[in-house]
Amino acid sequence: MAMTLRIFTSALQAPLIPGWEVLATQAIRTNRGNQTTVKLYNGSLQATDTINFGLKKEREALFTDWTKLTSAPIDAVKRALLDIEDQVETLLRQLEAASVPSPGTTDPWRDQLLVTRDGDPKECASNYITGCEF
Repeated sequence: MAMTLRIFTSALQAPLIPGWEVLATQAIRTNRGNQTTVKLYNGSLQATDTINFGLKKEREALFTDWTKLTSAPIDAVKRALLDIEDQVETLLRQLEAASVPSPGTTDPWRDQLLVTRDGDPKECASNYITGCEF
């Protein structure tokens, strides 16, 4: 799988506590999980970090740092960051699905599948029997 940095056209958002929110602006898949740029706002930018969500130590360190910075309960910080991770994963899957073309009749690997018994690729439908005719 090609790893491509995805810069989101609009930031993903998760509420933290009243007046505070967590944003994600870009992400990339890595062998250590989704690496995401997250930002902490309370009307203005208070912190920005890049986190590999697959690494527990990184998650725990960010939970602790942002709990101290916001005075929010650690469970609220965890919930907001895990909500962001869920949104990032969903968006990355959607972007990946949109960038992969569906297989079509022009794909070279399909050529061998689209031939009649006589090798005529234009009459593929005649290969199939409908109903119970034998």
